[in-house]
Amino acid sequence: MKTLTLLTICSLLTTSTSLHAQLTGAGDQLLVLGELSGQLRGVPDGTFGADGMVAGDLDCDGKDDLVVQQPSSLVNTDGGANFIAGGQVTVIRSNGGNFPQPGVSSFLHQDIAGIPGVVETGDGFGRTASIFNLDGVACDDLFIGVPGEDVSGDNNVGTVHGFLGVPNVGPSTAREGVFNGAAANEAFGSSLTARVVSGIGRLYVGVPGASPGGTNAAGQIAQFGFSTDGQFLEALARFQVAGALSANDRWSTQIAANKNGGVLAIRSPSLSNTALARSQDTALPVTTLQRIPAANGLMAFGDFDGNGIDELAQQFEFGGLRVWRRVSAAVDALFGVQQDAPLLASGVEFIAFNSMAVGNFNGDRFDDLALGFPGNDFAGFSGRVVVIYGSATGLVVSNLQIIRQGEDGINGTSNPIDRFGASLATGDFNGDNVSDLAVGVPGELRGAQEVGGVHIIFGTLGPLIHANGFE
Repeated sequence: MKTLTLLTICSLLTTSTSLHAQLTGAGDQLLVLGELSGQLRGVPDGTFGADGMVAGDLDCDGKDDLVVQQPSSLVNTDGGANFIAGGQVTVIRSNGGNFPQPGVSSFLHQDIAGIPGVVETGDGFGRTASIFNLDGVACDDLFIGVPGEDVSGDNNVGTVHGFLGVPNVGPSTAREGVFNGAAANEAFGSSLTARVVSGIGRLYVGVPGASPGGTNAAGQIAQFGFSTDGQFLEALARFQVAGALSANDRWSTQIAANKNGGVLAIRSPSLSNTALARSQDTALPVTTLQRIPAANGLMAFGDFDGNGIDELAQQFEFGGLRVWRRVSAAVDALFGVQQDAPLLASGVEFIAFNSMAVGNFNGDRFDDLALGFPGNDFAGFSGRVVVIYGSATGLVVSNLQIIRQGEDGINGTSNPIDRFGASLATGDFNGDNVSDLAVGVPGELRGAQEVGGVHIIFGTLGPLIHANGFE
């Protein structure tokens, strides 16, 4: 276990240098709502870039596209003055370009032709999202969670919409799969994750309000596979965390899946615990390997030490970071703490991070971790992103890269309301097989109006002379 004091971290932030490749401001693209002749779709209410983003190749052009979530945004349902806070997502396709192009953006929400459901206040369309190639053929597919959806008069049943990716088109409403929760207040779709298990695609949907065995809101996970019928989603058996369950545990409020093995991380905010579960291809039971502390909600898997086995990175108390490592390659192997670093403590220059994304930003064999700090400094909420690079010994917290607007090639200026880093997503937007980083800036201004925007910051294989030049 490696523990660093705040004093040590601050010293490292000001003195570290590197000759390794990394994310670079060269070529950075800042996409702001309403600019470029208004070609970028989205609601200019200061939530664009605030509430999550996902990336994947939805149109089969070999370059990833970006989906920006606005689950609380106002939706115009009739072309007139009727706006309802039901939520929407904006799809920004690469369209053969080197980064997502505003001119080929589109939006998805309920009450569009081909998308069932009525826009209602509090639906939360886009509260969660996942991009994943469920059918294993051609393009990636898009899945949208709507946990506040009312069904047949029952409140907050929740639903998930699945959109099949189509070459040169993107997510299609022609073959949409729609599944609802089973009861009131299940909040079906509160979390989404997906992966391949033994060559079979699986989508996992969090149902934290489910009541297995009559235990109120203990929580479950719904599984889906690919179906060849018109909806392309096949509902499989639900499962719950193994072991004792209590009312209002709300397991699956957050879930995450590793990309190269059969482990799911399933969080209960009530217990401040995460269950590490071995999920199998076939039916139940799904075995819970162990429960580990989880003081905060953010978590992600990545192979930070390049050994072929994913580690689990967790947000921990006071802006800290904890990394758990499996003791062997066996899928049922237990996890132990690999690193435990109180990275950026509350009450000083940085406060706790609000977003997390894993990618390989320098093209080596180690995954890297990006953390967004939208409320970071004494000047207000201008925001910064901290990137921690992987190595043979895990994440190297002694050599952090700190990125902010207006410095070292990053477009824009750093303003107190920007909230740079409110959301993060990784993808290969220019097709060079190196991960790039999308950074949400919900406070970005167009004139005097707070409209929101997104940065596309590119990874590089070329050596840079600094890691910390933004400070």
